[in-house]
Amino acid sequence: MLAFNMINEFEIFCTSKGCEWRGKLEEISFHMPNCRFAEGKIPDWYVNYMKSKESELEQQEREEELLVTLILLMFRMTVTESSYTKSCLSSLWLRGC
Repeated sequence: MLAFNMINEFEIFCTSKGCEWRGKLEEISFHMPNCRFAEGKIPDWYVNYMKSKESELEQQEREEELLVTLILLMFRMTVTESSYTKSCLSSLWLRGC
């Protein structure tokens, strides 16, 4: 019984996307039937907001991918130049670059 009471005292949050409700475990059964964000009850304004954020996040992901690609290209160029310089220096003694 003590464990049951302790568990019911834990603070939990609603799993419906967009809902910021927090409360005790024993209170979730009262919240869920009335949750405005429960599946099928999501307000239009929130859906539109999430769609606008989705395009921003996609743009951010594209920019991050581009940055990673540029960094990799710069790294490859540095490695190639470094390899060329090393091979050039090692052959300098033999025939020059």
